[in-house]
Amino acid sequence: MRATPMAKVEASRIHDTLNLKGRNLNMFTGFGNMIFTDSGGKSSFVFEGGTDQMTQTGGPLEKWQVRARVGGEAEGLADFQILGSHGERLFSVVLDGDGSIRQGRTGNTNSNYGGNLVEEIGTGYEKLVRSGNHDLTIMDGSRNDFIVGNDELKLFGSKATMVAGSRNDNIRNRWTLSVGRTATFNISGDSIPTPLSRAMSFIVSNGSVVFDVGNPIAGDVQSAFSSFRVLTKSQGGQIELRSGITGFTWIDSDKPIGSVMIGGNILNPAIEPAVLGVQLLQLLLNQAMLYDTHTHISASPGSPTGPTLLPQSPALVSTGATIMSKKVLIGK
Repeated sequence: MRATPMAKVEASRIHDTLNLKGRNLNMFTGFGNMIFTDSGGKSSFVFEGGTDQMTQTGGPLEKWQVRARVGGEAEGLADFQILGSHGERLFSVVLDGDGSIRQGRTGNTNSNYGGNLVEEIGTGYEKLVRSGNHDLTIMDGSRNDFIVGNDELKLFGSKATMVAGSRNDNIRNRWTLSVGRTATFNISGDSIPTPLSRAMSFIVSNGSVVFDVGNPIAGDVQSAFSSFRVLTKSQGGQIELRSGITGFTWIDSDKPIGSVMIGGNILNPAIEPAVLGVQLLQLLLNQAMLYDTHTHISASPGSPTGPTLLPQSPALVSTGATIMSKKVLIGK
């Protein structure tokens, strides 16, 4: 059967060969259609099929369930679609001319791999989970992530992480933790604690540890209450502040009067001023000098016949006022 050199049917006894030739070729079956077109050098292949009696309407108005297109009729270089009973896309894959792939689906995706899955990504990887849906990953074995560049995670909701075993974070350079509201660390420690057990340890091998609370230089907005509290109420609990052999331990406050309290609490604050050791020593030396150097007017060997003669010395009252600290108060 022949109409033109590019519109004919050829049959051959060699290997039972049947050739269908057509610049534009249409094949219609009970399952679907295959259409090859060439319009002005723009060629296309379209496969549409998968209808049933509930979706058939006849002719080009068939509501196909499966569609595959290559060439000019395709979205991109080639595309494949699974359609619903109303023509809506349930699943689609688009292969663009630059080698990129676009996928779309409305249902769930389940992947089963009997062996390993290896993915090599040359540039970037982006994953978006729409609000209201869930992203769940379950691994029975181990997981190793090797990232040569940067890894950035942005969460606009909440995040909960549960680690049944141990966790080790090894950060070679800097670690910055920024909390917008409240940060709470709950640490239980060993199930059977011992005197040497540590529930939490900070080990700094080089540099200093600085807690900036209420410091405007560090970005504090000078709110009404910016405080730092260290409290232990456990039996035998201790709080230790210690510096090295050549270092110092400072406890100070910018408030000039009554700002450093040792003992007492909020309901019963410390009110007794601490004693300044150097000033107290000077006062005691002055007092001892009075006892050692005072004289009495008398006629030996009788009793004193006149008032005591005191040597020149600083006034005890003024000296006594200087031995009391104005900043440090001690509670009962």
